[in-house]
Amino acid sequence: MSPKENQDKQSSFIKEMTWKRKKVRYKVNRIIIKLKQPAEDTTMTLDEFSKTICKQIPKGKIVRQPRATGRVIYSVDPTANIGALARKLSRRKEVEYAEPDIVDHEAIIPDDPRYTDQWALDMISAENAWDLETGSTNVLIGIIDSGISMSANLSGGFVLDHPDLNDTSRYILGTDYVDGGEPRDLRGHGTHVTGIAAAETNNNTGIAGVNWNSLVYICRTLDANGDGSSSDFADAVEEIVDYAVDNNMKAIINYSAGGGDNQTKKDACQYADDNGMIICAATGNDNGGPVIFPAAYSTQFDAVIAVGSTDDDDSVSNFSNVGPEVTVVAPGRDILSTTPTYAVTIAASLNYAEYNGTSMATPHVTGLAALILSISPDLTSRRVRKIIETTADDLGPAGRDDDSGHGRINCERALSLIYIVNRNTREIHKSHCGWVNLMNESNKMSCDNLDEVMELIRDRRYNGCFYCLSRYDRDTLSQQRVLANLAEDLAG
Repeated sequence: MSPKENQDKQSSFIKEMTWKRKKVRYKVNRIIIKLKQPAEDTTMTLDEFSKTICKQIPKGKIVRQPRATGRVIYSVDPTANIGALARKLSRRKEVEYAEPDIVDHEAIIPDDPRYTDQWALDMISAENAWDLETGSTNVLIGIIDSGISMSANLSGGFVLDHPDLNDTSRYILGTDYVDGGEPRDLRGHGTHVTGIAAAETNNNTGIAGVNWNSLVYICRTLDANGDGSSSDFADAVEEIVDYAVDNNMKAIINYSAGGGDNQTKKDACQYADDNGMIICAATGNDNGGPVIFPAAYSTQFDAVIAVGSTDDDDSVSNFSNVGPEVTVVAPGRDILSTTPTYAVTIAASLNYAEYNGTSMATPHVTGLAALILSISPDLTSRRVRKIIETTADDLGPAGRDDDSGHGRINCERALSLIYIVNRNTREIHKSHCGWVNLMNESNKMSCDNLDEVMELIRDRRYNGCFYCLSRYDRDTLSQQRVLANLAEDLAG
């Protein structure tokens, strides 16, 4: 059996369940039982107790004999209800406790050799976020740009050729609206943007992407000069949205371009918004000029997130456009990412190079939005955007401002907040959730950030409620007030 086959086999025995009011991953074919030590007046041994218990387990077999502590590992029929079985066996007089075999997971730091050169990922706390989520294949990242690095094959077509962007099961080749055929990058811009958002990661090659696993749909609308039309943009948006709808996926579309306002662009944003998808768009690089479109539609559509740029000192880049439409900012200067394996119109090193611009900031946010939806795919575009805004690190004057919007994104804070949320029903919410006091005027605990919350989440001591987020999203309470109530609830 190959390592991949072995990996697949092991994964097939792991599922999620709610155990003691917390979501856990567990092995469906195992159960742990700790036996009580035999009483002094009995002749029974731990081995004999373990065999007696084994008869009560569907298709039960002893995998590991009792240790001195009395713990025994049994194999179980994979179709059995492990939670119910554990509760039943815990009631036996010879059993101290029974529980599912819960799965732990490694704390990941990617092994990509140039990861240490990617200052932006450290700035947005991506590494800690990856301990919570690295991306789901049920989420689609759409890249509308100049294409992706591809080389000619013997049959006259083109194939993915970049070592960090060549997984044909992950990168989906959509339409080339410029020249027809495959969306081959002749500019270099699209390859760079794709790598920031979603380069293959932990593959001992090159760089790390913000999102490691989500599928990536490539459309080419920008030519070798970096120019593209609003009609091509709109067609590409509809193509990606339709693909996501047909495959029951959520899509986050990255558009690191823009220009003037027109109805075609606006209609494309409306189409994405109507279908529950998100567009992350660059604010533009006109040295503090007005935000370009479609990013400027952020004040009209929840689905549009307008992204400005920051430098490595956490200041807003001097080239980044500003205005009331700016949603958030992200690193955009000296950003290392993938470039085509061949010469293109942007003069840069082959394979990897540093670019500047709000174009580079935007895919950081795209990758984050895809991570959020990977954890909670039922979230609306409005809630995803709200989470990104609420958890951003405030820059400049307190609160939102026209230069940095709600602040520079923080991936760890955003994903930590999502871990407070689960998809419980309202009935479950009513029966156990402490957020029923959300509207209370009392404020017993001061908390204007997520530090306390994140600490509890890391310890897996709290798993909030999806219904609560809908209340939080509708409330007019300030961020500080919401977090104060949340911290109070968790402390209780």
